[in-house]
Amino acid sequence: MPWFSYREVTRRFGDVHLIDTPRLDTIVERLAALQRYGMSVRQRRLLGRLYAVLISHQLEQIKPDIVIAVGAMHKMTFVANRYPVIHVSDGLFATIVGYYEKFGRFRQSVLREGHEDHQRVLDKTGMVLFASHWASDSALALYDVELARTRVVPFGANLDGDPPFRQRTASGPLNLLFVGYDWKRKGGDIVLAAFRELRERLPDAELHIIGCTPAAAGGCEGVYVHGRLDKSNPDDYALLQQCYDRASIFFLPSRQEAFGMVFCEAAAYGIPVVSTATGGVPTVVAHDETGLLKPITASASAYADAIETLWRAPDRYAKMSLAARNRYDTMLNWRAWGAELQNAMEDVLAHR
Repeated sequence: MPWFSYREVTRRFGDVHLIDTPRLDTIVERLAALQRYGMSVRQRRLLGRLYAVLISHQLEQIKPDIVIAVGAMHKMTFVANRYPVIHVSDGLFATIVGYYEKFGRFRQSVLREGHEDHQRVLDKTGMVLFASHWASDSALALYDVELARTRVVPFGANLDGDPPFRQRTASGPLNLLFVGYDWKRKGGDIVLAAFRELRERLPDAELHIIGCTPAAAGGCEGVYVHGRLDKSNPDDYALLQQCYDRASIFFLPSRQEAFGMVFCEAAAYGIPVVSTATGGVPTVVAHDETGLLKPITASASAYADAIETLWRAPDRYAKMSLAARNRYDTMLNWRAWGAELQNAMEDVLAHR
């Protein structure tokens, strides 16, 4: 996501400077495993001050009119308020740690400091662009931030260009597509169980899995596991495009999902989505318009029933496919994101 947002910013504005902190970022990534013991390196204030030194030095050299910080709240905590800042986020600290299961072991000191530090950033921020209504609503409930300084601006699809649109029809074998690296959190077990039921009803149905290699899927008839695909590799990217192009339904019943870039990618190909009404997903997928969203408690059988019902309703399916692409064209692409960012920049600078 940072690369595609940066590309859109440079496309719109001629004088753009990238502030990068690769060495410190590498250390943080290597120490990320400490999260399982209740520690968060990103929320350590020593780290925040190190980031502040590196970033402040570069800012003083650039002297920007405005700073666009993408997913960088933890880096900007102690940066002096000398230049107007717009933050781009899929969820603030308290939102994310209270939602994702993997953060359940965080120590109270980490939770307290993380929350305080994000409030410190908000106090000196011109605007925050949240990727979803869920992220925005929770921020307004958990932090002291004015509604006027927040906007909901969804991200775009992480694709090199707009794929040609092909009107999909509910004909031929049902082809389900799962794209996700975290099999458990993305609801992989539900996908596999639902697919087994669907194979009994639709014997020629297929399931294609991208992003992981779950042991549970090994040897299952009709299941094709492609593993992790690197978009920078032409062969991998071609395979990814092929899988999207051939898919009938994008099936990803996530347990936790702050946004879900892959839902934007599915929309780009006009693929109806079947997922969960959780986190930021309802901002990306319009229920009963571009896909079907089930409650978090829905069983594999309920998902199988929903998919079969949709597949056996050709007119509804075709309408949903067209609506998915329209949603991509109007709001789930980086050009639309860039236009909203530009509007926010003008408003922040006008009130500076």
